Amino acid sequence: MKILAVIRTSTERQETESQKKELSDYIKTLGYSDEDIEYMEVAGASARKLNKKYIQMLEDIKRTLIEKHITSCAFWHLNRLGRVESKILEMKEFFIKHHIQVYVKNPALTLLNSDGTVNAGAEIAFSVFAVMVKQETEEQFSKMHRGKSRNAQNKKFNGGKAVHFGYRVDENNYIVPDHEEVKVVRLIFDEYSTGKYSAYTLAEELNQRGIRHRGKTITANFINRMLESTAFIGYTDSISNCPGDRNRVTHREYTPVISEELFNKCKEIRQNNIIGTATKETVNTAICTKLIKCTECGSNFINNGVRYVCYRHKMNKRFTEKCHNSVTINQKLIDELVWYYAVGKHLRQIRRPHSEVVEQYKTEKEIVEQKIVECKKKIDGLESKKSRATGLYIDGEISKTQLNKIKDKINSDRTQFDNELVEYNEEITRIDKNIYNIQHPDLTTDINYIKALLKMEPSKMKEIVFRFVNKITLKNVNIKGERAVEINIYGVDGEVVEYIYFYYRHRNKKINRLKCVYEVDDDEIEK
Repeated sequence: MKILAVIRTSTERQETESQKKELSDYIKTLGYSDEDIEYMEVAGASARKLNKKYIQMLEDIKRTLIEKHITSCAFWHLNRLGRVESKILEMKEFFIKHHIQVYVKNPALTLLNSDGTVNAGAEIAFSVFAVMVKQETEEQFSKMHRGKSRNAQNKKFNGGKAVHFGYRVDENNYIVPDHEEVKVVRLIFDEYSTGKYSAYTLAEELNQRGIRHRGKTITANFINRMLESTAFIGYTDSISNCPGDRNRVTHREYTPVISEELFNKCKEIRQNNIIGTATKETVNTAICTKLIKCTECGSNFINNGVRYVCYRHKMNKRFTEKCHNSVTINQKLIDELVWYYAVGKHLRQIRRPHSEVVEQYKTEKEIVEQKIVECKKKIDGLESKKSRATGLYIDGEISKTQLNKIKDKINSDRTQFDNELVEYNEEITRIDKNIYNIQHPDLTTDINYIKALLKMEPSKMKEIVFRFVNKITLKNVNIKGERAVEINIYGVDGEVVEYIYFYYRHRNKKINRLKCVYEVDDDEIEK
């Protein structure tokens, strides 16, 4: 007569040998031999979480007993059958219906009488123990949760999934900042806070510098997770989805690695980036993209190719509440105005008798040098890839056509990387020239530098503008019966400069054209 011995562990790491030996010894006291015992061992079947392995285990028990005509089964403990009351009672009804004898070592329990009838006392005890297992489990996990909560508040590691990026577990099991990873975290927040990048473009920039996170390529999703994580300012609040613990909040303390001010600044930029978007071409050519903020809804102004307009106002069908801010402004006009404002700041800064700007250029040069190193690594990787493909062709594993396709792709990538190297080297030359001009000023170099500024490509112009301008606001005003737009440029140094942009109406075409733009003080106009 066969008997099914069921051995279950809730995790893959738990060993089953001791449980198996105790259960085997117990079954032998019932009169069974080693040859009579058929084992079912299941690891990673969580009765509390009711995961797929556990549900499958219950189905396998039913199927094995019926298909192999086994009329008895044994458990080392009732909680090996389950930890959820409803599942234990469900299995009890199955055993009774199919006349399966159940032996439980702890607590001592036999479901059927010797004549096959249900032992009334055992059935009641079975149900009572099912409730006890549930209560015991709840108390056990409640105690475990309290312990984990204490560890979380004391910055101790609870085990399980990998520790948060930017941190590591020390020899005393405490979660502490990982100095190398913290450098990446701070770089992400510092660069994003400039407003120059989206999550996608920042990921692209960091990958070009050869920066990785735990050996992996940085993605936009990774950047977004970093920007959302409150761990870097000292805490996280996570919500459990486990049965019994559902919706329970675990508060964990971390050592802050960035300031709350920087975190909130990046959060605000990210929200504005989500609200106001633009095409890649517009972002690269329109200098004031991401800088003009709506005074009513807070979203970014976007460029439609001719004018800047509030994103939420223009895309009103996407939102439940339309922004009523209808102010617009010509792209070329505002870009030129802001550019000259930033250039003035830039020229004054580079002529100051200190090395701040030189150090800034040196930092830019280091970044370009990092990109050169990474680009050369990619070129070396292409050569290795070409050698492997050739080897596969010689061994007959790929055809000549496949080899040529691989080589064409490699050659295309090589051309791209070679062009990038040329651009990087030209950038190094430009930076070195700027450093020399700053350290050896004269009228000729000043004139040449100003000419270079005027011919500068939009992406470089944006870098200078973002260095000196924090945000721009626009407001429709009426001054002595004339329509105008009030332009406020907020500098990163706290300075606020106000301009008035006047229109006049053309007699024939009836269109608004620029009359003049001038800088004013608040006392000079009547609104």
